[in-house]
This record gives sequence, structure tokens and C-alpha cells, in this order.
Amino acid sequence: MKKINWRYAFGEILIVIIGISIAFSINKYSENRSDNQLRQQYLLNLKKDVEEDKKELEENIRKLDEKTAIIREILPVLSPGAEEKDIISKNLATISSIIDFSPNNITYLSLINSGDMKLIDDFKLKTSIEGHYSGTYRMLSMDYERQVAINKKYLADYYIDHLDFDRVKEGGSAFGNKDRLKRILNSIYGACIIKKQSSLKAIESCDELISLLDGYVD
Repeated sequence: MKKINWRYAFGEILIVIIGISIAFSINKYSENRSDNQLRQQYLLNLKKDVEEDKKELEENIRKLDEKTAIIREILPVLSPGAEEKDIISKNLATISSIIDFSPNNITYLSLINSGDMKLIDDFKLKTSIEGHYSGTYRMLSMDYERQVAINKKYLADYYIDHLDFDRVKEGGSAFGNKDRLKRILNSIYGACIIKKQSSLKAIESCDELISLLDGYVD
């Protein structure tokens, strides 16, 4: 019977174990590197998205200021006994316009739907991202919906029942039931103020998240 060289056999086993360990370490390193690169790409994209959102919100505030200024100018004309002017007709498009906000949330949704949110292992960063999109933007959306509801429920009906569009096209004023229009515009004005305040808070949230992301992106 052939004698087994245990020292040699042990050496062979040890070489195999070391080889497997090295291969596992290389594979783990490669996975970690790939995860780090993916995480960096997500964070960079998130930062770009939030920066774009901030620009849109700042533009919305400019539009809201313009809209509320026009409404303040129109309201006195709708008071009883006030001289009728064509200021309403000239600003009909601005009065009727809906100032909307559509967040750039594709990166965030990709993180959630793919399960890749686990790549962001810093608790503060993760909660800040989730709070910004699920908290701040959710409240912002609710505040923006107020004017949409007013336009759909009240302003649209007013235009159908009390506005002579033929006279408006000719540059004249053709607004019946001015007291009703005044109440509607007061409601729109209030909705715009709420929109502005909510937009300002959202911009603060954008700034905070951008500042936080700056500390994590290369």
C-alpha cells in the first residue's frame, strides 16, 4: 500500500484554500468597486435632479409674483362702482394659467424600484433623500393642487356662464357677475401665496440636500 505524503497533501489543500480565498477577495473587491461606482452615479444624478428642481421652483416663484401682482391690480376694478377697464381681458391668459411643478424624480424612483437604495448606507443621507422626495415634494404637490382645483371648479364655470369671449377677442371687457369673479380671484391669489411659501420651503430643502450630497460625491 502506497504511503500518503500528508505534508504534500496538506500543502496542496492549503494552496487550493488560498487560491479560493484570493479569488473570493478579488471578486468581493470588484463587487464593492462596482457598487461604489453605481452609488456615485446615483448621487451625482440626484444632485443634478435637485439642482434642476431648484431652478424650476425659482422660476415658479417669479411667475407667482407676476400673477399675484396682476390680481392685486385687477381686484379694485371689480369693486362696486369702479370704472370698468380692459385690464382683465389683457391678462386673461395669466389669470387662467396653471403654474405647475414636475420634480425630476427618475433617479429617486430608480433607487426605490430597483432596490438600489441599499447602496446608500449612510443613515442621514438616506433619510434626507427620502424626506425630500416623499415629504417635502408630497406637501408641495398638495399645495400646488389647490389652484388646479379652483380653476377646474370655479374659474372654468365662470368663463362658461359669465364671459363673452367674442367681446374679449375684440379687446373689450365682457365680464358679468364681477363679484363672483372677485371672489374667485381672491381664492386664486391665496392659492398662489401658499404655492410661493411651499416653493420657498422646497428650495430650502433642495439647498440642504445639495449641500449634503456635495460631501458624498467625488
